[in-house]
Amino acid sequence: MSEALKPCPFCGDKAILWCEKPKSSDYGWLAACFSCHSQTGYVARIGGIHKTEEAAIAAWNRRASPSWSTEPPTEEGVYCFRFDNAMAVVLVTEYCDDTNLYVSMFGSSRRRELYEFCDMHREYQFVQWLKIDVPAPPEESEVKHD
Repeated sequence: MSEALKPCPFCGDKAILWCEKPKSSDYGWLAACFSCHSQTGYVARIGGIHKTEEAAIAAWNRRASPSWSTEPPTEEGVYCFRFDNAMAVVLVTEYCDDTNLYVSMFGSSRRRELYEFCDMHREYQFVQWLKIDVPAPPEESEVKHD
């Protein structure tokens, strides 16, 4: 019997398990949350889809206990930023100088200094940050080409 899926680590909603491309040779299993759209992996070409239900469940449950912080980031990285009932994935980087951190929201080309970004959201009651560990991209030899 498989281990049960834990709730979504980002929003706390129920997670689901499904098979992507079930009739294809590059099928795979995913665990996901439809509320906030987080999932274990989604691109078969870079090895993000799991070959068994158990592997997808284990990957999902492994990251099901995040450590949210009310303090803004102090280092570069990819972060989940949540405020009240909204959430965004942001990139924190040193962009053009070595003294200030900048925030870019995914899907936007605009960058803001971190303190300015935090100041814009100060009226929200519930502001938290979570650093997301992003795996290194695969080597070119590991990428499948059609």
